[in-house]
Amino acid sequence: MNCPNCGNFIRNPLNFCPYCREPLNTVVPPLLEAGKKRKSGRTAMLMLLLLVIAFFAYKYKGQEALSFIESMIPRGEKIKLFSGLSSQGSKSSQKNPGLPKPDEKYTDPSSGIEFVFVAGGCYFMGDIFGDGDPDEKPVHEVCVNDFYISRHEVTQDQWKIVMGKNLSAKSGGSYPVEKVSWKDTQDFFAALKKKNSSSTFRLPREAEWEYACRSGGKKEKWSGTANESSIDQYAWTGSNADGKLHPVGRSKPNGIGLYDMSGNVWEWVEDDYAPNCYQDQERDNPICIGAGNRVIRGGSFQLSARFARCSARSSANPSESVYSVGFRVVKER
Repeated sequence: MNCPNCGNFIRNPLNFCPYCREPLNTVVPPLLEAGKKRKSGRTAMLMLLLLVIAFFAYKYKGQEALSFIESMIPRGEKIKLFSGLSSQGSKSSQKNPGLPKPDEKYTDPSSGIEFVFVAGGCYFMGDIFGDGDPDEKPVHEVCVNDFYISRHEVTQDQWKIVMGKNLSAKSGGSYPVEKVSWKDTQDFFAALKKKNSSSTFRLPREAEWEYACRSGGKKEKWSGTANESSIDQYAWTGSNADGKLHPVGRSKPNGIGLYDMSGNVWEWVEDDYAPNCYQDQERDNPICIGAGNRVIRGGSFQLSARFARCSARSSANPSESVYSVGFRVVKER
């Protein structure tokens, strides 16, 4: 093309004439335009690939992975799909759009028991720290379904609302109910069912209990922490409880909002106790059935922090009402 100002022929047009510096309104040659299109196509393909990687990274590795992938996209190229991806719920909560999300809760209107939704998943159950007892071995993978579990141990007030009288040795409405046998808990669930016929209530299975205790299967030695120096913030044990039962919810909650899963009172679970239960346990929603005693979990205010570990197991006669043994409730979906 010729410069409209000086008339000189310009072989490779820029945005100005190289002879007279006159600004030019240049049309980009077809070859340059094609190069831009190819570059734009490569960018689009890269972004699509990153979006696919980000989707699976978020689903299986969490928000930190998504943030890392997003940071790889050049500024100005990020698109709204990322914000939509970030707002997706857990894998289990997306099975049905009408189901509650993991951060939602439910309060039973008849008893006032508050439930926390726990999104199901897989984790390694048992003595993952290598310093437990033989009945906590072998470490094995289990998977549990979604469930609701009560935020606190059942209180004496809640027991009295449902059953009409308080069985506890230490009286106090906001204290956990204790001196209840495993069979007493079954009577409680039957009475609660009559008050709320639309729901089914039960004790947590041992695999569900440990999964919830460990904030959804995380590597926690005690509920809410793996650090022994901070156990007193999360649990009432022999080191800080002064030999006394404490009202529920006075310690720190674990990562999914559950209180006192370590310490305060032992908690009944659904399973029968067998020392070798884990050797042949099923992977999906396992339960141990067949032995005489029932499992209790979580330790108590009377014992050391060792008994309050998430993987620690003990047992009691299901007909016996034991001081410092209470329970919490699972509401089936």
